[in-house]
Parts: sequence; structure tokens; C-alpha cells
Amino acid sequence: MEDNVMQGFKQELNFLTHVWKLNFLSAMEYRVNFIIQIVMMILNNALYFIFWIIFFETFTAVNGWDLSNMLLLFSIVTTGAGIAFIFFGNATRLSSLIEDGQMDYYITLPKNPLFYSISSRTSISAVGDVIFGVFIFFFLIEFNAHKLILWVICSILVAAILTAYVSILGTMAFWTGRAQVLSEQGINAIMTFAMYPSSIFNGYTRLILFTVIPAGFISEVPVSLLNEPNLISLSILCVFTVIICSFSYWLFGRGLKNYESGNLLNINM
Repeated sequence: MEDNVMQGFKQELNFLTHVWKLNFLSAMEYRVNFIIQIVMMILNNALYFIFWIIFFETFTAVNGWDLSNMLLLFSIVTTGAGIAFIFFGNATRLSSLIEDGQMDYYITLPKNPLFYSISSRTSISAVGDVIFGVFIFFFLIEFNAHKLILWVICSILVAAILTAYVSILGTMAFWTGRAQVLSEQGINAIMTFAMYPSSIFNGYTRLILFTVIPAGFISEVPVSLLNEPNLISLSILCVFTVIICSFSYWLFGRGLKNYESGNLLNINM
């Protein structure tokens, strides 16, 4: 039984690796556009971060958060988001695939429809996010081997949380019929709240940021973990990642059972 599970996992991983390779090669066909999108994303992140540099020149700290915390925040969130949308860039279009009946193609293949559908497209601009986050960590932050390992772990967990969250938003289209607006607004919300010092939020807003919009788990928890490494914070982050990923997978499976195919049956030969 265990051997079958491991074999199935290896097959899925090999398949996804092949899909990711094809996505990258396809994106590289238009190299000028490829480079432009990456550069524009780096500039977008840099301009946004300049705002915080100017802000903290005037206000040294906000409820305990200073520029060093913002450096950690940007390095983790941008790197995590970049990883998520490089490998699972189609998660942002999941609701459209469901609404337009294009899930027919994915469910006719002998592969996991959720993994295949969200991995079948990459976001070129997300490469710029990774470059920006890596640059901040390695050139603007003092780190040691332990901090580097934790940063890598946190970035991967943030990527998993974002992928699962975006997939959940898109999966709602199985029941609502139209969820593209919900998906777009949900993505904007989590990314916006995640890029602000979490200490400025309190009360019900803070509760929302650790439940409905889990921005706190991709911003405050990783930053606190890197500032003060401890097993409790790492465990909380890992457990939440497992929970939201499992819920995303379960919810998609439930929605797929209720899926009513449209008139678009696209099978690529």
C-alpha cells in the first residue's frame, strides 16, 4: 500500500515537472516580452517598497514594526508569491475554467485535475517577484545559515498557503457559477493586507486576517519566526499550511462531483 502511494506521488511529481518545463519553454519563446514582464514586476515591487522606506524615515517604528521587519516581510511574501504563481499560475484562472466548462479537458485525463489545471500555466511576472525577494534577503538583510534555512522554509510554506487560498476562491465557481470577481478581490485583499505591518490591525480585522483572509499567516507569523526562531511558531505555520491545503483539495473534490459540464468539451490530441 505504501509503495503504491509513493509510486503514485512520484508519477504525479514527474508529470508536474514535465508540465512546468513546457510552461517555461513556452514563455521563453517570446524573450523580449518575458524580460519586460519580469523587469516591470521588479520595478513595481521596488516602487512599492520605496514608499515604506520614506515612511520609516519619518516614523522610526509602528507598534514595534520597523524597516528591518518590512525587509523580512517583503522578502518572504514576494518570494512566496513568486514561487506560487510560477508553478501554479493557472490557479488565478481556476474560476474561469469552471465557468466556461473548460474543466472538461482536465477531468478526461488520467491525472489529478486540480494539480494539472492550476499548474498548466505559469505567470512570467512572478519570476520578478522571486528575484526581488531573493535580492532583498541576500543583499539587504543580515542573515546566518539558520535564518537562511528558515527563510527558505517560510517562503515555500507561504507559496503553498497562497496557492491553496487562491484555489479555494476559484473553486467557489462550482457553486456560485460566477466567481471570477470573488477570486480577483480575494487575491487583491490577501496581497494588500500581507504587505502592511500586521501590528496596525486589531480587533475583528485581526481575526479576519487569520481566518477568512489568512494574510497573517504569510506575513506576521513568518516574520516573527525569523526574528525569534521557535518551534511553536514554525509548528503553527506548518499546521495551518496542511489544513488549508487539505481543505482546498477536499473542496475541489466536492465541487467536481457537482460539476455540470457545459457545451465545451475540449480534448487536445
